[in-house]
Amino acid sequence: MLRGHGFTVSAVDDGATALKLLEKEEFDLLITDIRLPPPLDGIETVRLARKKAPHLRSLFISGSAAPQWDNPNCDDFVSKPFTGRELVGCILELFLRGSPTPQHATA
Repeated sequence: MLRGHGFTVSAVDDGATALKLLEKEEFDLLITDIRLPPPLDGIETVRLARKKAPHLRSLFISGSAAPQWDNPNCDDFVSKPFTGRELVGCILELFLRGSPTPQHATA
């Protein structure tokens, strides 16, 4: 769906694999569920990813309620279930807030 909107997308199954991919490629956005399979949850994955790429934006998704904390690793949040239109809207809004529209995202 994101590719259909002009984004370049790389998809992985867990946080550790996402971090390995970030060592090889540059990304503008990391979309992750808050709850990922151990050993890294989504929040820890973004925290570690930003050590390698401080400019990296984050969009968290979850089936539970929106996070109620002031976490510097969370740029935006979308609650499941969501439509493709909502996801693309969140991504575009996230980048309109302060940086160019991304062309390469990892999910």
